[in-house]
Amino acid sequence: MAMDGRRRWYLEWEAWALAALVLAIYLSRIESLSLTGEETRRGLIALEMVELDDLVVPRQQGRPALFRPPLQNWIISFVAWLHGSYDEFAVRLPSVIATLFTVLGVYAYCREFMSRIGALGGALSMATMAHVLQYGWLGETEALYVLIVGGSMLAWRRLDERSSPYAAWCIGYALAGLGMLTKGPQAPMLFAGSVGLFLIWQRRARELLARPHLAGIALFVVIYAAWEIPFYLRVGSQAAWGMFANDVAARFEGNGVVRLLRHLALFPLEVFACLLPWGITLLAFVRRDIRRSLGATAIEARFFLCCVAIGFISCWLVPGAKNRYFAPLYPCVAVLVGLAIDRLDALGFQATTGWRVMVRMLAVAVLVTGAWFVGVTLIGYGPQLGTQPFAFAIAYGLISLTLAMVFGRSIRMPRPLAWPVMMLCVAVFLGLTYNGAVVNTFIAARRAMDRDVLAARSRLPAGAKLVSIGEVAHNFAFYYGEVIPRYDDQAAALGDSQWTYFCAGNEFSMPACDFPHSEIARVSCDPHCSITPRAYVIIGRREAVGVASRPDDHLPPR
Repeated sequence: MAMDGRRRWYLEWEAWALAALVLAIYLSRIESLSLTGEETRRGLIALEMVELDDLVVPRQQGRPALFRPPLQNWIISFVAWLHGSYDEFAVRLPSVIATLFTVLGVYAYCREFMSRIGALGGALSMATMAHVLQYGWLGETEALYVLIVGGSMLAWRRLDERSSPYAAWCIGYALAGLGMLTKGPQAPMLFAGSVGLFLIWQRRARELLARPHLAGIALFVVIYAAWEIPFYLRVGSQAAWGMFANDVAARFEGNGVVRLLRHLALFPLEVFACLLPWGITLLAFVRRDIRRSLGATAIEARFFLCCVAIGFISCWLVPGAKNRYFAPLYPCVAVLVGLAIDRLDALGFQATTGWRVMVRMLAVAVLVTGAWFVGVTLIGYGPQLGTQPFAFAIAYGLISLTLAMVFGRSIRMPRPLAWPVMMLCVAVFLGLTYNGAVVNTFIAARRAMDRDVLAARSRLPAGAKLVSIGEVAHNFAFYYGEVIPRYDDQAAALGDSQWTYFCAGNEFSMPACDFPHSEIARVSCDPHCSITPRAYVIIGRREAVGVASRPDDHLPPR
């Protein structure tokens, strides 16, 4: 393929197909499901940074929130400013854009040394890995972090190959600095460890002490210090260190031999499950003919093998590490997937018995999955087993049947057409299954907390200001839409006579509230629909001493 064709990858139909697929999967239902998990915490901190006019110190209910550095919160605030509201769209859109850029970045990188088939396979794997389907549209940190940290490795490798060492190190470390502003110290550790191991493997270790590398480190320090120094001056050394180290330290607390052995045994399986179904193609590298066919691309395989090895080992040996900690390496895995597909295609895998077996197995899997969702919907088992809206279930079944038929016909398609058709069908089916069927089950099984909070707020007098006794659930605080000042305990709250209306409760505990008060509303902060929620927030009115209060338990959960 001519170099000009590589440089103009953005004009190829594959790039446009990838963009359309990513937007269809991750953008189309961005507001269908209420925010859940830590999404509301990310949105709440972004809201309070603007409301309190403090873009340096992340805050939750006015108190420093030592969870994450603020880059994601800044981006959410900017999107909310453009959008005009802090809602599902504002919180999740940065993740969708990050996922789109990551997928297109993988395609562009792969086109530097792969065929269009290999590049398409690598990018599709990035777009529809099991774990990416889960986090690619959520207002969590992962999507942005994957773009930045994975991008630091791809950028360094490409610039190291084609540009000056100063550009490679400075851009790589600049992205590592942004990664540290997103989630913490894992970003520079992954970047420096991966590149360092690669250079040692390539007998280029002396470059680690050269001026370009030192210039990159200096730029990293400047980028992180631009926020860290003002933050330190505002909150002090203890809080500044807590922002840096709390997450890391928590992974080493309460560890024992049994937990460590369990983690060592299960973590590889968890990571492999996150890469499904595309990670299976990596088994192609077991074949000697595949490895021998790498040729000049072997150096690319070595680099990304170093990246994956450093990322995996750094998570595997930490007992409290979650599989999502490996997520920044997904772009590197995607390049290796693309390289495996590129080599399989070059060696004529499409004409082998293995190809026919693989395609038929895919057809069967699609038919079985389609039959399952149609069947449980007709029988009416409930959302826990996947019951869908009737019209969607029928459409899903027909699409599954159509895709299975296309798989069958792809066996006889000419080589340049068979791979793209098969891979696109797999990606479309995965996206439809998660974005359609799985999200439908989430909608059916989860509580629409935004409506509950608005209904409860409507019972307050116009202009009433709310305070909280203890930390209130962050999902309630976010959907309430205003900064809720917090008292650490009841004694501190009762010492202030300036408030009348209060809230209390979070997902972990409910303060006693044993002072004269009337309960106005009760809101479940349990994301799952339940007659008896495990956690809830009460909204009440403080009464004068001697005024009888209504008992808290006479109102049904709202």
